[in-house]
Amino acid sequence: MAEKIDIDISEIEDFGTDLMDILQTIEEACKEAQKIGNLNFYKEGQAKNAVSKLKDIPQKYASVAEHYGRLLQITALTWQQMSEADKNISNGIQAAQK
Repeated sequence: MAEKIDIDISEIEDFGTDLMDILQTIEEACKEAQKIGNLNFYKEGQAKNAVSKLKDIPQKYASVAEHYGRLLQITALTWQQMSEADKNISNGIQAAQK
């Protein structure tokens, strides 16, 4: 096990941004899947059986989005705690220099 873990706070910010992008992509994909499922071509045509499977897609997307959303919350909390720790350390250093 490592004795020291170095994480740059900007890496956490970048990770959070990436997670938000993923969530947006999931939301857009879910909307598109719903649109496809509502097209008459698929509802009434030969693809009728395949489209019945599209009904599950929004739930599956929502489940994945929920996990990514939770990860984003944890990332934001980590960022906040690291920012506060950095501020406290900085304040301690400044106080010691006076």
